[in-house]
This record gives sequence, structure tokens and C-alpha cells, in this order.
Amino acid sequence: MFDPTRARGLWPAATLALTAALALAGCTASAGGTVTPIPSASPAAPAASATPLPTTSPAATASPAATAPPSPTPAPAATSTPSGPTIAGATFGDPTNITNRYAPWGTLTEAVLEGEEDGEPIRVVMKKLAETKAFTINGASVQAVVIEDREWEDDELVEVTRDYFVQSDQGTVYYLGEDVDNYEDGKLANHDGAWLFGRDTQTAGVFMPASPKVGDKFRPEDVPAIGGAAAIREDAEVVAVGESVTVPAGTYTDCIRLKLVVAGEGEETKIFAPGVGVVRESDAEEEVELTRRS
Repeated sequence: MFDPTRARGLWPAATLALTAALALAGCTASAGGTVTPIPSASPAAPAASATPLPTTSPAATASPAATAPPSPTPAPAATSTPSGPTIAGATFGDPTNITNRYAPWGTLTEAVLEGEEDGEPIRVVMKKLAETKAFTINGASVQAVVIEDREWEDDELVEVTRDYFVQSDQGTVYYLGEDVDNYEDGKLANHDGAWLFGRDTQTAGVFMPASPKVGDKFRPEDVPAIGGAAAIREDAEVVAVGESVTVPAGTYTDCIRLKLVVAGEGEETKIFAPGVGVVRESDAEEEVELTRRS
């Protein structure tokens, strides 16, 4: 790299050399300096060493701007995305026949989970309703199974939801949203948390992969913030398979355990038993277990 301090040091050295040459030639270095000083135009050669101007080529080292390939760094965002299936390209020949081993809603009549939340008794009753709901998926009309959840806290009804599920021909169960009624003091208060695929989001939730294995990551809910409503996002990961668990309804083997992270709410664990569905749910404030299923 060009160093101007080093270039300035060349001039005194050149002057001494010239004086010595004049002395040997019997000439004086007086101000009259006859023709002899003319060869000293050679000191202009050091000026030629101003050719270090090409050292502006360090601008060429600005070529590292060409190494702007760090533009691919958006990729990390992709690495945080789910590894599971997506509804694009999925087919639905018999979407209400939900036979997934860990979410067998096709055989569900009623399931009851009971436990505590913040020290208060809690009860959740799940029922498969006879009705279905239509959604448009990949350009075609598809009917979804309706599962109704009713939740009581300390014997007071606090929430009623209708959840919508379909199963693809590939075996994955997709979650298409929920209608929500929240109650306070026995009266309908609001519908917070409600969303529907095709209306509020174009991303269908993956509720359960066809063959879940440790490390699988998927997203049951992925709804952007719309009209002042907060975004809804839930990330799931299979953290264990082949587990045994005992709950009031019985002992189940070959269970899978999911870790779920709900944006803004924290972490939750759910255990699913084959042929049954969820048998235990727990987080920092609540734990419920299956007491009966039919």
C-alpha cells in the first residue's frame, strides 16, 4: 500500500548522492548551478515513484464489495422454517376420514381431559360433530371435520371452540382454523383467537405429520397480524417417540411427545398416544390428562 512518509524519505537521499557526484566531477553545487544540475532531473525519477498512484488500486480492494454474496444470508431465515409437509401439492380424496395414528379424529366420539390451571380445577371436553365445513384447498372444495372443544374452569364455562381438520391422501392432518367463543361470567365476551385458512391466512397448519419422528418440526398455526389482531404462531417439534405414559384413562405405549412454542405465550408439552390422540397437555400454569375417551 502507498506510504507517503516513505516516499518523502527518498528526496534527501537523492540530494546527497547528487552532491557527491558533483564533487567527484569537480563541479560546485552553488546556486549558479550550470548545466550539471540538469541531469539531476533524474530526481524526477523519484517523482516517477509517484507511480505509487496506482496504489489507488486499493479501490480495487473495494472489489470486496463484489464479495457482497453475503446476500444469501436470508437463508438463515429459511433454516428457522418448519421441516414438515405443506398443503401445496397435497391431495384430498377422502379428507374427513382422519385415520392418522396420533390424531385419529375419525374414530373420536368424545374425549375428556381434566386437571388444574393456576390451582383451579379445569375440564376440557372434545367432541366430533356430525357437521363438516367447506374450505378451498389448491383450487378445490374440501370438507373438514369439526371438533368442538368446551373448557370449564372451576365449573364455569370459559371457552367453546370449533376446530377444523382434514387429512391428505399422504396421511398428514392439517389444521384449517377455529371459530372461538370466549365467555366471562357466563356471558359471551369475544372471539379472540379465531382464524380460518383462506380468510386470515394462506398457510394451513400442520397438526400431525403422517409418520412423526424425532426432530420433525412443523407449524400448527401461522396467522399474520391482520386488522389490529395479534399474529398467531405456534411451532411444534417432535422431541421423543416410543414413550409410555400413565394417565387416569389408562397406560399407553409408543407415544410421541411434542414441544410447542406459542409466540408470546411460552412453551407447552403434549403427549399423543396411538389410536387415541392427546393424553396429556402441560405448561407452566396448567396440566390436564385424559380421563376417558369413546
